[in-house]
Amino acid sequence: MRLMIKQRVFAWTDTYDIYDEYGNPKYFVKTEFFNIGHHMHIYDMYDQEVGVIHQEIFHLLPVFEVEIGGRTIGRIQRRFSLFTPRYDIEYHGWQVQKNLPTVAETMEKAAAMVVGHPVHMTGCGRTDAGVHARVYVANFRTSSTIPVERLPYALNTHLPCDIVVTKAFEVHENFNAIGSCARKEYTYQIYNSRLKDPFYVNRAWFYPRHLDENVMQAAASQFVGTHDFAAVRSVGTDVKSTVRTVYYYNVERQGELVTLRVCANGFLYNMARAMAGTVVYAAEGKIRPEEIGEILASGNRTAAGPTVPAGGLYMTRLWYDDGIEKFEVGSDGTR
Repeated sequence: MRLMIKQRVFAWTDTYDIYDEYGNPKYFVKTEFFNIGHHMHIYDMYDQEVGVIHQEIFHLLPVFEVEIGGRTIGRIQRRFSLFTPRYDIEYHGWQVQKNLPTVAETMEKAAAMVVGHPVHMTGCGRTDAGVHARVYVANFRTSSTIPVERLPYALNTHLPCDIVVTKAFEVHENFNAIGSCARKEYTYQIYNSRLKDPFYVNRAWFYPRHLDENVMQAAASQFVGTHDFAAVRSVGTDVKSTVRTVYYYNVERQGELVTLRVCANGFLYNMARAMAGTVVYAAEGKIRPEEIGEILASGNRTAAGPTVPAGGLYMTRLWYDDGIEKFEVGSDGTR
């Protein structure tokens, strides 16, 4: 369905009406006063709030996150153009969602065209909107006789330029890309400079104040071990347990790029981004590194740092060991 937005001319606040392609009103949007960046509430025609759009700060061109039910489902990025404003809407994570472009849906359509029958793919995790994956593992069943080593070339001819299949191999009948995964590594990038770099837009979080990587490392080390990580997950998510094991959390600086690399046996929703925000909190002097253990023990989300923007986060390494399959997949090409 195509939607069109029209601003109300006579209104005390920034108010927008959203119509479908036949001119029927579907939603309306109200903007908050006295807020840093735009913060807009979306309502249906029964005056029920259905979502929120808020502007991310510290971007060269406007970037907006779209939330429904407290969960980020997409990002809208304005692109530079001389005349007509242009906006890009990114993939809404891995998992298939109704009426939203996702990586899984794109992959399944491409695979179906190649193997000649419908395909259901199981991915190694739910990467959220705006998050990147330098590595990703997905499995599917097929009766196709195409040699497995030829599948990447065939699939890539049907995929957009921002999704690439690098390797394919056969696994045992009960292999599951998420259930068989023993460990995951995420990397978060911060561009720590007084001046923005347009080549890092949506690829690293721009942070203009100097960050002391030694303080950040002291804070990151507090997360290592087995803990209850409820204090660094988004509220409202339903999981059986919030206990996870972090194997390492390393902070490195190369010039103006600060890299946070964390490995765990699993991650809660927004856990990696909230951990990064807490590490930055420590560098800002808002908390002491040694207080992080107490914050984790409290389970209090408001005591930890903020959830940092999605664009700086990458899935970078995966370890598999289910008793039959044992391998490692890294962004350096290891398998």
